[in-house]
Amino acid sequence: MNEALLSPHLHKGKLLRYGDGGYPLYYITEHSECLCADCATERLDEITGVAANWEDVSMYCADCSERIETAYAEDAVELSDFLREAEVEDVDPEWFVGWDNHSEVGTLGANGRQCCGVIGSGGVIIELTRSAMTSEPHGGLATLPRWDADRRLNRRRAFISFSRYDAMPEDVEAATLELANDYWGGGWSILTVIDVPKPEKKED
Repeated sequence: MNEALLSPHLHKGKLLRYGDGGYPLYYITEHSECLCADCATERLDEITGVAANWEDVSMYCADCSERIETAYAEDAVELSDFLREAEVEDVDPEWFVGWDNHSEVGTLGANGRQCCGVIGSGGVIIELTRSAMTSEPHGGLATLPRWDADRRLNRRRAFISFSRYDAMPEDVEAATLELANDYWGGGWSILTVIDVPKPEKKED
């Protein structure tokens, strides 16, 4: 076992699922396989690397086939599951969490809530698109580190939600475009407005 590499990630003989800051970890074998923490614990002598899974929603453990959690894309995964189950017309839930596309899609919940949070409370989800990446950051984006600004500017599709837990804006579409332009730069247009009904209370 590579003690220098793995000791910071071991607790009571088991490798940790999360690293400093709460970021999900995966472990890399000498054969370049990606493993979850539990399976990597069974193969300690073969582990040659450890890393955080930032946004790869298509990463699965080579041994148990469990999907390895991401640091920043779980909102998109939950939203994708909702859209698939709801069979929302004209929205392809696979598109924006696919291997080639998830890094080009943003999700944002108004008032600091995660976009998928609207699913449990009811509200609206608005799908937006823009044809091209904005070349330079402006406004609030100009104050961010360039790598973060570029990551936001690269978004080509976005989903913004408003939960019924919060005060709904009078003009949802105008508020949506204002949020999108402020958070990801300009050039957005609205594709779809998806009404999310408030879940019915289950009777005891």
